[in-house]
Amino acid sequence: TEYKEDCVIYRLSNDSGTGTVTEYPVFDGVSLLIDDMHMYAFGEGSSGSAMLVIEHCKEGRFEADFADGRQFYIGKGDICVHNMDYGEILFSAMPIRHYHGVTVMIRHDRDEEFCSMLKSVGVDLNETVKRTEREGNVYLIRATERIQHIFEEIYQAKGAARKGYFRIKLLELTKEHSEGRKIIAGGGTNSLV
Repeated sequence: TEYKEDCVIYRLSNDSGTGTVTEYPVFDGVSLLIDDMHMYAFGEGSSGSAMLVIEHCKEGRFEADFADGRQFYIGKGDICVHNMDYGEILFSAMPIRHYHGVTVMIRHDRDEEFCSMLKSVGVDLNETVKRTEREGNVYLIRATERIQHIFEEIYQAKGAARKGYFRIKLLELTKEHSEGRKIIAGGGTNSLV
């Protein structure tokens, strides 16, 4: 683990390859993680619970098995939204040993600035969490052109102003997500079992 001024870099290594997860705190309890993986599998560890997690696949493929038997996989351009306790993810894999993506992790809603900013763009975080719960705590959406553009801008962010830029992109993303189209399980490049 390497601690820098604006991020924490986790370096992963096992018999199946290597990976890097770079975590940027965006608000109190809200992080943006850049995932660069060239390995088959890794243990999720104990990240604790999260109100809402949004995972986007830029390249490759990512799979996860939950303790209750459900599974999901995402491929290029797919997004998985869930609010499960990471302790409930038993296994994560990148079956083609290649995955690049972004994970937005909202651990709690106690940051007044964050909640106020969401409300200013018409997003009710608690309603978004309830929607996820109604959908069984995990569901998939296909990235629209607009959402794909937001993620591309996140991937390209550089320099000292990155935190402020990530805040703007997070607001855009949560606004777009609140209006997003859900994909029913199965078919295409993604699945939810």
